[in-house]
Amino acid sequence: MSSPQPMVMNGNVAQQWKKWLQSFKFYLRASGLDEESDGRKVALFLHVIGEKGVDVFNTFGKDEDNITYDELIKLFQNHCP
Repeated sequence: MSSPQPMVMNGNVAQQWKKWLQSFKFYLRASGLDEESDGRKVALFLHVIGEKGVDVFNTFGKDEDNITYDELIKLFQNHCP
């Protein structure tokens, strides 16, 4: 099973975010990774979202080792309303 593609960060970013997050959640569930630790899901999220997504994450001033998966999702939801 291949992981989702990196998120497209142009055009309607709010719509792109919703589609990308849905695809990522499907991937987690289908691969059995949805029950993994927050640390592993955060690492997967940041790896899969792509370079531009990591650039966005870096603007939040958070440490990837000290953030929960739910906090990460909320930050991106607020960024891509």
